[in-house]
Amino acid sequence: MNSIRTTGESPHPRLKIAVALLAVVVVGLSTGPAQATVITQTFAIDHGEEPFPQLSLDYFDTMGGTRTLTGVSIELDAVASLDINAENLSASPVTGWFLDSAILPRFEILDAKKSSFGIGASPYPLLSADFAASDGVEGSGPDFVQFETNSTNLHGDIDFNPIDFALFEGIGSVDALLNLPLSFAIPPLPIGFAATRHEVGSLVVTYEYVPEPSTLAMLSIGGTLLMRRKR
Repeated sequence: MNSIRTTGESPHPRLKIAVALLAVVVVGLSTGPAQATVITQTFAIDHGEEPFPQLSLDYFDTMGGTRTLTGVSIELDAVASLDINAENLSASPVTGWFLDSAILPRFEILDAKKSSFGIGASPYPLLSADFAASDGVEGSGPDFVQFETNSTNLHGDIDFNPIDFALFEGIGSVDALLNLPLSFAIPPLPIGFAATRHEVGSLVVTYEYVPEPSTLAMLSIGGTLLMRRKR
């Protein structure tokens, strides 16, 4: 009796593709919701007395609706230093003068709406001093104080609500601004002061997204059609 030997033939290329596509869909459906993919953009901050840092922020591209933005967050991490001197401008001594200062970071998207979001507040240590009466000489004497450099950590973050995601979607980039206003709270006393500042650190913008469920469905349909053609 002659033995019959069967030779294994390679499946049709289209069938291979169909099987691979179906495998992707099956794995995606069996493992539950798709895992989020992360895109990060990091901006260096080195700001002194010049205008606040302007950023070119990449929009999130939905790739024709095939991927969905599921999260947007911003994290600021920097150190701000402040040099201050103060001088009594009156002919009478001043006691108990203090200076309370803080930086109030804000992130602004400079589109037509100019949307602005606060990133917390970072207070400096409180400064206080007693001053002799003005001696009429600027920048010296017992009526003048040069404080040591004060520093504060600028650390804050925002997790945006889905209602704001549309602000970050588009093609190309959009101008944004890191606004670092310096706020002072001082008593109404005749003391003049001057401040020099410097902020160094980074701002990180993070997008999280997942493929649209309809994309997986299209892969499934495409794979099924290829298998039917093969049969």
